[in-house]
Amino acid sequence: VIDGGRDLLFRFWGTAMVELYNAELSGKRFTDVADKLFGTLPHKQYQRVIDENRPRLFRVTIRRPNDMIAERINLRLPIADSDGKVGKILTVVDLDQRPALSSGERDGD
Repeated sequence: VIDGGRDLLFRFWGTAMVELYNAELSGKRFTDVADKLFGTLPHKQYQRVIDENRPRLFRVTIRRPNDMIAERINLRLPIADSDGKVGKILTVVDLDQRPALSSGERDGD
């Protein structure tokens, strides 16, 4: 967590995340990659964890360009510094990818 959450540094970006976003973000700042890869939603999640200083669970569904659906459950865990403020956030991700259903499949056809 940088400057109270104005920015974040990705210390580690797992293999499944590299495959999902087609980008290695280890060592990169959130503000340098957010607009290109995932917009502002993750930052809102991080900020909520910082503001509330408690674990939060988030579910996100992403439609990928290759007509795949990625469903993520993000468990974001605050790690406090010696002053009690959130200095780090550990995120555990459960990721499931599947082909997107056609409209006929969704309607039971």
